[in-house]
Order: sequence, then structure tokens, then C-alpha cells
Amino acid sequence: MKKIIKMLVINVSALALMLSSSIMCFAAVGEKSIYIDPNQIWSADYENTDSRTGSYSTVYARNHAVRPISGIDTFSTIQCQVTNGYDYVISDVIPLKESNSSNTSISIKEGYLSCKFVGFEFRGNSSAAAYATVSYDGR
Repeated sequence: MKKIIKMLVINVSALALMLSSSIMCFAAVGEKSIYIDPNQIWSADYENTDSRTGSYSTVYARNHAVRPISGIDTFSTIQCQVTNGYDYVISDVIPLKESNSSNTSISIKEGYLSCKFVGFEFRGNSSAAAYATVSYDGR
């Protein structure tokens, strides 16, 4: 009886480990370096897309770092909005602060929760161009 219980515990533990590893693979897009256009022009949404696995009312985005093309680094915030992947905006404009240590939740507007793909558009918080390291998750 002890041998059967021991084998059962080992098998259940191994299965749990395998499932948790595969679930982690479907998490957010890894960190991605993007170019922030000057004069607060939005980046193209097709460059930063993610699929949605359910009808969640929020998606996630994060600004890991933002730095100028040249000169003194005075950047700390960029802006993000979410589209339906076809350039139609389905969220409010949300500031993403470099100092945040976790993802920022972005609410999807009513009527667009069932979108299977979402695009993330980013722009600077000033007229200067920059590079940013971001991540996002369409959930």
C-alpha cells in the first residue's frame, strides 16, 4: 500500500511540474526593444501583436526601460494603447512608467472582449525619439 501511494505522489508531482512548465510558455511576450518615434507618433500595432486566449477584460503591458537616442536620459514614461490588430483603438491611452516593477493592466472597451488578436501601440511622452524595452500580454 505504501509503495502504491509513493508512486502515486511521484507521478502526480511529475505531472504538475510538466503542466506548470508548459503553461509558463504561453505567458507574455518576452522583453522587446522598440523604437519610439519623435513627436508622439504611435508605433504600428502590427509590429507588436499578441493573441488572446480568452475573453478577459484586461491585457497587460510593461515599460522595462526607456532611453533617448542621444543626450541626457530624462525619459521615464511612455504611453500605450491597444487596438484590435487592425488599427482600431479598443482601450484608453495608458502611461507606462519605467519605475513600475510589474505589468500595468489595460482595460479593453466593451464590445471588443472577444478579439482573438490585439495590437499594442506605443509612443513617447515628449517630442524626442527614444528606444524602449517593453513586454505585453494579450491574455
